[in-house]
Amino acid sequence: DSLILEILYSMPAYSLLLIDELDLTLHTSALMKLVDEMVNVARRKHLQIVFTTHREELALRNDINIRHIWKTANSNDTFVLDHTSPDCLRRLTGRMEKQLEVYVEDDLAEYIARQVVRDKGLLPYTSFLRFGAIENAFVVAAGCDIQEADSDNKIFLLDGDKYRTDAERMAQMQKCYSGNEVDRNARRSRALSHIKQFVLPEGEQPEHYLWTLLKLTTNDLATLAQEIMAVADDKHAYLYDVQMKSGESRDAFLTRLTDILSKEVFWTDYVSELSTWLDERKNELGL
Repeated sequence: DSLILEILYSMPAYSLLLIDELDLTLHTSALMKLVDEMVNVARRKHLQIVFTTHREELALRNDINIRHIWKTANSNDTFVLDHTSPDCLRRLTGRMEKQLEVYVEDDLAEYIARQVVRDKGLLPYTSFLRFGAIENAFVVAAGCDIQEADSDNKIFLLDGDKYRTDAERMAQMQKCYSGNEVDRNARRSRALSHIKQFVLPEGEQPEHYLWTLLKLTTNDLATLAQEIMAVADDKHAYLYDVQMKSGESRDAFLTRLTDILSKEVFWTDYVSELSTWLDERKNELGL
């Protein structure tokens, strides 16, 4: 690590440094300290540092851009995933532990999905995994199709604020599921069939939309939501600020939030694509 730092300190501004297996021979604590300094130097000198690692702890950092490399089983195809989670990668390269798998973008989407799954009595049979950036949904769906995984029991849920139309989704799928074989379009369509969304109004964003609906309910969270003013720069702040005012943990807050909203009129339409898929799988698997 001393050699790496020596090179960093001597590099001219706006340079590029490539490092293979940064974590080799380093203990985790030493690796984290090294990356701390690399980040500081890179910011100060406007450097671009690209390195490979097998250390999962680095995937939990927010100050570096993470890309996971995934080579599908029995295939020459390799995919790049942007900020997906280690547990998602472990699942893609391992065995299915539960009969149903629900892939989502973030924790809010996960708790919405959990509420729907719970209401249908399917929680014991369902795993929840986060794919991170929305584009990863198409990458993972394509990869699962290529390696002929059991995609019938997987659903990839989009938040509903991007790639809303069939044409937009096909264009995105074509980017990651390349090739011009005779059956490629059919396989793209099959992979796309596992990508669903929460049904948002046009031009809306999940946190803002749910905040506006929470304000109309009758409970303590609604009162706190009514105290929040419009947040122009950070849409995520609408619900985050309510959570902070409530004093509840993130898990407790999201559990209460989704329980409250699930009783409102809008909910049935909002989660309809997930709900329909769950009903189909429940009947097919006899759950």
